[in-house]
Amino acid sequence: MRDVDVVVSHNIIFHLRTIQAECLRKKIYIDFKRHHLIDTMDFHHNLDYPKLEELYCQLTKKDKSSIKSSRSFKVTLLKKVFEELYNRHEIQVLNKKKKKSSK
Repeated sequence: MRDVDVVVSHNIIFHLRTIQAECLRKKIYIDFKRHHLIDTMDFHHNLDYPKLEELYCQLTKKDKSSIKSSRSFKVTLLKKVFEELYNRHEIQVLNKKKKKSSK
């Protein structure tokens, strides 16, 4: 994690605790304060505690049956969810800048 600036996760508190427990077991120190931590559970959407699959379906307008159940595919889901949420966030920021500059 030395070369990582941004950590994206779905339910990041759970994952950070898991990483911290493993670091404690291996006697490794990671300073999470120097990382940008993004949790897709509450990043730029209005859903309350969505499951990753639910969030993906909401954002992409796809049916749940199109989702594979393998763990490796969840990484792909997370990537797609974050890309969509970040794009929406970026558009909102750009629109706010345009509104401010037009005043």
